[in-house]
Amino acid sequence: INLTIAKSATDLLSKPLHHILVDAGVGSRKHTLSLVHSGRVCLNGEIAKDRFLTANLSGGDVVTLDGKVVIPEDLRYLLVHKPRGVLCSMNDEHDWKKELVGQRPLLSSLIPSHISERLGHAGRLDLDSEGLVLLTNDRRIMNLVIEPSGFC
Repeated sequence: INLTIAKSATDLLSKPLHHILVDAGVGSRKHTLSLVHSGRVCLNGEIAKDRFLTANLSGGDVVTLDGKVVIPEDLRYLLVHKPRGVLCSMNDEHDWKKELVGQRPLLSSLIPSHISERLGHAGRLDLDSEGLVLLTNDRRIMNLVIEPSGFC
């Protein structure tokens, strides 16, 4: 017997506190988990030390970091044509070919820096390939595009 338990709409809109902090541009998942653990994050005025605690911002929950209200970034979506010879990367500081760092044009060079900040690319194209690449700060959409099971 398969039993499916539907989540309430509130549960579907709730996110872990550290995800809310990441979405607001506070830092990486690891960094934001440490902020929650250290007691610097509050949910509705109460110190939140539980890493599994969730909040529903659209439902009225208020998350603060060091007393300041946390507001997630607006979601951005860009479709960019990547020409041949452009590296499908926003930066190449972690490139395994260290001698080429800074010598190849990057995907991020095709758009203004104030727009490309905190955007990631969904998928990759080879250096000698060209085509459309989705740039977004919406990690949920990015995972849907990248994961094979995303559209099933």
